[in-house]
Amino acid sequence: MLYMYLCQVCCLSAFMYCCESWHLQNKEQSRISVARNNCFKSIFNCCWRESVTPLQYFCKVLPINYLIHQRKLLYWNKLFTSDNSVLFSLLRLVSQRFVAFGCLYCLSTYVSLQTIKQAVWDTFSSTCFTSSVPFTGLLFIFLCLFSGCICEYDYMCVY
Repeated sequence: MLYMYLCQVCCLSAFMYCCESWHLQNKEQSRISVARNNCFKSIFNCCWRESVTPLQYFCKVLPINYLIHQRKLLYWNKLFTSDNSVLFSLLRLVSQRFVAFGCLYCLSTYVSLQTIKQAVWDTFSSTCFTSSVPFTGLLFIFLCLFSGCICEYDYMCVY
């Protein structure tokens, strides 16, 4: 779990810098998602032929596409609640983007930061188990993460 924490703090924060202004195509977003999923696979040394969605769910980590949406929503919400009249008037011009992202997560314009985070997580967790993701090793992943009795000699989990 230490490697995952270091990856989140050092790599992801630098990588996601200014992602609020990104306009990604599906192909670009897929490449970024594959790179992050490969980090999960190498940290836990498992799921090489499976999806890392269950692993992300049990680690309480959002996939990259949800994370980008969450950061955009948090940024725009901060701009909407700003007292700066220039920012507010400029934001009116692009408020349709915020509304479009908000509709994906059933959010209105003025909501709290915690509400945004919870709505994005709820959407991810609801799609996590309803999609056609193969969960063959889900029990082993669960044991790796929460049992604490996995030693360094196991071939599936590496600390």
